[in-house]
Parts: sequence; C-alpha cells; structure tokens
Amino acid sequence: MSIPSELDSLYNFEDDIYSTPPLRKRRRTNSHRVDSSNACSELARKKLMQILYDRENSDVTVTVGPKNKEYYLHRVVICPSSAFFKTALKPERFKEGYTGKVNLPEMKPDTFDVIARYMYSAELTVTPAYGDNIIDIYEGAGFLQIPELQEAIFKTLTEFLSTHMKDLRKSQRKELLSFFIKFCDCCSKSDLGKLARCAEFLFVEFDMTPEDFLTEFETKEPGYLFMAAVMAAGQNLRHTN
Repeated sequence: MSIPSELDSLYNFEDDIYSTPPLRKRRRTNSHRVDSSNACSELARKKLMQILYDRENSDVTVTVGPKNKEYYLHRVVICPSSAFFKTALKPERFKEGYTGKVNLPEMKPDTFDVIARYMYSAELTVTPAYGDNIIDIYEGAGFLQIPELQEAIFKTLTEFLSTHMKDLRKSQRKELLSFFIKFCDCCSKSDLGKLARCAEFLFVEFDMTPEDFLTEFETKEPGYLFMAAVMAAGQNLRHTN
C-alpha cells in the first residue's frame, strides 16, 4: 500500500523544519518587570486590618479584662496565629469551640489591642522609650502562644537599643534600664542569647563593664536572667575586642 503524496509532502515539510538550525532565543530582560511583592504584601495587610473591624462576619467573640471589652474576630485568622486559640476553639475539645466565645479576664484591653492587630497584620508598633507596655504584650503573647510576636518584640527592642539610646536623656536611659531588668524577669532561659545581645548595647551606651552593672544593681535584687545576660554579654564583648 502506497503512501499518498500529500502525506509525503507533510512528512518532508516536518523533516525540513527539524533539519534547520534552531532559532537563537531572545534574551529576556527584566527592565520592564516591576517587583510587586511589597505592594501585594501591603495590600493584603490593609485588607486583613479591614477584616479585624468586620463584626458582621465575625465567628469568634473574645472578651478581655474585668470590664469584658468585646473583640469580634475570625477563626481563619487567629487560629493560625495563636496555638492557644487554635486549641481553645476546637469543638470536639472545649465549649469555646461550640460557642465561639473566649474570655480573657486577666489581660488588659490595651495589651490585647496590640496582639489582635499583630495577628491580623503581622505588624508591631511599640517603642520601649515611650511608655508602651512591652512586658504585658510579651507575656500576653506567651500566654496566647504567639512566638512570632515575642520574636518581633525582641527585634524591636534590639533595634531601639542599637539606634536610639544616644538620643535619650540620662533619666530616660535609667528608665529604660529599669525596664530591661523587669523584662528579663518575664523571659525564659531560651531567651538568654537575645537578652545578652540587648545588654551589649547597654554596656556600650552606658560605658560600663559587666562588673559595674552587677555592683550598681547589687542592692536592687535583679533576677537571675538579668545577671546571666550581663555576664554573657561581657564574655561576648571580650571575645570581639
């Protein structure tokens, strides 16, 4: 059986295509491309913050403080952010999972305001020198099991100590140091390395040695972690010098 000439011509045409040298690919340039990742992240953050104030579509009510201030939140946001909420809102384990109501009587509303905004936006806007109660926020993040927020607090504190200490008045520096001593008391042993890093900045700005620090606060009964952070920071500085 002979192959029709029409098919012969098609096969020949295909052979001609594959026998010719491949075309040189045009080199792509990124000059016309715009990196929109930051813009998308900012847009997503704004949308989530709008959801935070969307009471109509809320499926969780959190009452905070002795006066039971109510927050109308959303499981789809707070459960991935907080292991506490993820567990508490399981219907098969706790009544809160059925009712959608969680009570936090010991937490201050000002503290939960910051925590709620962080769960929805992943942004932390607090400054150690201007009265924001970072200790309450840090402890609240620990209770609600939001380690990312605790890490963000450490990052904020470290950046502040490294860039703004020289701009503070002497009285403000002492207040900040007193805050740091109290902050150490609410941390855990696993935070020692980060606390030591903060203490290093304090040494540099106060122009004090670890021994000076321990002598200065000998009668003020600083906690174990503050003492350990001071000694670890001193060792780190001696190794770098």
